[in-house]
Amino acid sequence: MRRRLFRGLGWGALAVLSLSMACVDKIGGDTGLAPLYVYDGASNSVLVWDDINDLYDDATASKTIPGPNRTIDLNTAAPGLKLSWGGMALDSTDQRLFLVSQDGSQVVRILRSGTQTGTPSTSEYITFSIPSDGPGALTSNVFFGQVATNSSGDLVVTESDDTKSQIWKLSKAIQDATQTPSSTPIAKDTTNVINYVATDNTKCTGVALDGKNVYAYFGGGTSIQPDPTTTYSGARLRYGNFTDGFTTAQNVIIDVVSGTTCRLADYGCLAYDTSNKRLYTATKDTSYPILVHRQEPFNQKFKQPPTSLLTGPNNGNLRIIAHAGQKDWLVGAESSDGVNTQGAGASTLWIWKGPSVGDTHVSLTLPGSLKILGLALDGSQ
Repeated sequence: MRRRLFRGLGWGALAVLSLSMACVDKIGGDTGLAPLYVYDGASNSVLVWDDINDLYDDATASKTIPGPNRTIDLNTAAPGLKLSWGGMALDSTDQRLFLVSQDGSQVVRILRSGTQTGTPSTSEYITFSIPSDGPGALTSNVFFGQVATNSSGDLVVTESDDTKSQIWKLSKAIQDATQTPSSTPIAKDTTNVINYVATDNTKCTGVALDGKNVYAYFGGGTSIQPDPTTTYSGARLRYGNFTDGFTTAQNVIIDVVSGTTCRLADYGCLAYDTSNKRLYTATKDTSYPILVHRQEPFNQKFKQPPTSLLTGPNNGNLRIIAHAGQKDWLVGAESSDGVNTQGAGASTLWIWKGPSVGDTHVSLTLPGSLKILGLALDGSQ
């Protein structure tokens, strides 16, 4: 009752109450109800907590963290699933949950995710696969990475090898065309891929959607000359769309701090705040592991500092992040081995409350021996 009453208070009363709370409780945008979805690689299941507020409050008050309110068991729908890093995304509009394996051989779409519990019936999910030798013919050390979805039910999936990257775009119609139990691969068609054989952008590990607009994180690519005396070939953030993809010399941010020093590294994960129009980037930076950008800087010069910086884990191991979209919550999880290998998840969850206006993080250990490999928040409620 305390938590429900607290959420029902007006903004004026809320501001007064916040003065008596810890500094981490600075309120930003709408930080109301938002269920949390956690993929646990140890049990091949999705754990659901009904409200991220409750976890944040308990962590702030140093209370015992409760177990999940629901568990979705995937051992029937996706036996032996090895989720890619950040390979889970939620379409909160139609309550569809997506999960993608490291090699693309298992893509699962679960219906009624907002109430789903236990083992989904065969009518409640479909499975299909993505050909690892698709139109881009990625063949050496191929790996699939982060996935994202939008309110139309479109799914995008990153894929990279040693020299190339591509981003699959799978419309709801394409997903529906392949049904369980066949697990038929989707067509090796360039219309299903953004920037087919993108050799000018490599090591794609992060992706986020704003409708049909796409943000992507690349660990390297074709050299960029941000100024007359500097040539840069490292990591970059790019902004494009479903129709045109990413143009070579436009809508790029390289975030060079000074000279050739850059906060971006060979790996990055993205999350997008649809209400406040902010892009969050998880990096290996030990001082400021999360960079925050507005959309406007992508239309300007290459060297663009973030709008703001967020602290958090200072070990360089932050591996995945997710934002609630319409609610101002951000969550993250780390690799447990320090080198960010696939499958090395940990049980520590990081939560930022109102990150659009300030650094308000707490960390907590979720109960059980979890391997967090995927995170999603439902900000639609």
